[in-house]
Amino acid sequence: MVLYPHPGRPIRPLASTMLIDERTLFTPGLCCSIPRACIRKLVFAVPHHSAAWRIAFSAIPARSRVFEEFGIDYCCGGRLSLADACARRGLQPDAVRRRLAEADAEGVLGGTDWRAARLADLCGHIVATHHAFLRRELPRLRDLLGKLARVHGNRHPELRDVLAVFEPFAAELISHAAKEEQVLFPLITWIESGDVPPTPFVLQPIKVMEAEHGDAGRALSEMRRLTGGYAVPADGCNTYRAAMAGLAELEADTHAHVHKENNILFPRAARLVAEAGVHGGGR
Repeated sequence: MVLYPHPGRPIRPLASTMLIDERTLFTPGLCCSIPRACIRKLVFAVPHHSAAWRIAFSAIPARSRVFEEFGIDYCCGGRLSLADACARRGLQPDAVRRRLAEADAEGVLGGTDWRAARLADLCGHIVATHHAFLRRELPRLRDLLGKLARVHGNRHPELRDVLAVFEPFAAELISHAAKEEQVLFPLITWIESGDVPPTPFVLQPIKVMEAEHGDAGRALSEMRRLTGGYAVPADGCNTYRAAMAGLAELEADTHAHVHKENNILFPRAARLVAEAGVHGGGR
């Protein structure tokens, strides 16, 4: 039986306070309240090694697109500072900072601030957006990659390797989504609402989900490597193009999906337990 979402949950107004310090300077709600002419000054006023430059800063959609542009992992690698993330990619932090400032100045700051939204709403968003994407796209991509491996596998044997990585990856993601919807998300929602008291039990499934996120990230990296960055060869047909475009879209959506869980949902859920003074199995 699928327990999510919890029936009859009333929607309550959120009361939150934004503090102007290095921890909250770049949250979407705060940035939207600052005149755009001031945003560049604020961006460049903060050292890129500070806490304000955590890659979790990509909760703003425009910034996540910048990280994708530079190939920076902002989901599983979201707890790194910008300086460390750039060092791993051989990038100049100032160049990335300039692009981030430009994205802010362009005013592409739409979307929900999931750091301030109700956890129930974030869980619902993940299910309706990212889990729905997986259930729609994974079977389609499996068919495309299977056809490519059969038809073009002799000329492009790497396609068989991609399929061998994709199949367990897809099966694991579908199982992963079901576990979140049936166990973890209802528990988080009920703790937030007060229907059940904060319990350290929630921390164990969070650890399992984070480990599975790491497995998914490694599978995506391997498929990117095998396809040369989802490149289409000169003799690639329209099916080839559709498959590579689909894999690239899957990678981008998974990065955003994992980011929202690893860097926003799970830490906020863990804080509910910590703030209640409940101990045991801590993160």
